[in-house]
Amino acid sequence: RAAARQLNEGGTLLITDLSMEGMSGVELVQAIQHTGVPCLIFTGHGPPPELGELTTRVEVLTKPALPAQIRAAVAALLDA
Repeated sequence: RAAARQLNEGGTLLITDLSMEGMSGVELVQAIQHTGVPCLIFTGHGPPPELGELTTRVEVLTKPALPAQIRAAVAALLDA
């Protein structure tokens, strides 16, 4: 929740995990999507169905992700 508050004040990119204690990665993205900050979500389980409801730019990587995959996802989000 602290991350959501900080990103509401500005940010360039959110990188988060899908499974977190207290708030899922999708819930975090939902909380800040009005800011337009693009988001990279890591998951060990594949993309969650709630992704279709998000209005901000989102990339999802399945763990373990290779460095090249991470670089490509970040570049795609920042270049969009």
